[in-house]
Amino acid sequence: NDWFQGPWINFARYDNVLCAIGRAMWENASSKRIVLGKMRRHDDDSIVIRPDFTIGEDVFESKTGRHIYTRLRRFYDVGINRSLMLVGPPGSGKTTIMKACAMYFDLYTLRIQIHELATMSADAIIAAITLLRPDVLIIDDFDRLHGGHDSLLTALEQMNKLCRIIIVSVNNISNIEPAVIRPGRIDMLMEVDRIDDDVVDRMLDTHEIPEQVRDLLRHWPVAYIREFQKRVKALSVD
Repeated sequence: NDWFQGPWINFARYDNVLCAIGRAMWENASSKRIVLGKMRRHDDDSIVIRPDFTIGEDVFESKTGRHIYTRLRRFYDVGINRSLMLVGPPGSGKTTIMKACAMYFDLYTLRIQIHELATMSADAIIAAITLLRPDVLIIDDFDRLHGGHDSLLTALEQMNKLCRIIIVSVNNISNIEPAVIRPGRIDMLMEVDRIDDDVVDRMLDTHEIPEQVRDLLRHWPVAYIREFQKRVKALSVD
């Protein structure tokens, strides 16, 4: 119509338009793995995306990670969306397992670290996911997602419709409303209370560590084992 000049959207093709914009953002990031962050010096719901170089770095092959991937892959291959919650204390290897699964899938993967977006609303995060539509969605510290009970349930249901594979981690499941943990929101639960022994052994394979010390380290969080590696390199096992 001649009377209207300016940008416009054909809402009959709105979904296709969003997909095109989202895919262009992936191409601009030049990576199939991106992480969502908050723009600095912005108090509103402003989000930035950047390549996620941490997936593939310092990610050890583990029996637990491979088992989870294999299980999720069977659902993916038959066209069923699947969401998994990893439950365990900090440092038990949940993040490493999620990154390993993302590496195994090698699909468009979006990782969200909730502690970096603590002030953002669930609606803003959902808007970003709706735009980007990743195949694999990873959310660290899901129990810290900002928003009320209803918004959390709505967010989960929308995520499950948009993403083929969702993996979230929580430190304390008592912080999660029971209504969240049901098929269609969170389909599966798995407890991760310690790092796999084989992962610890590979982390320490360059050092002559007495077996009794290795047994002790297997109960330590990942960050402390890495610190131990640095001290051994600079000092000694003692």
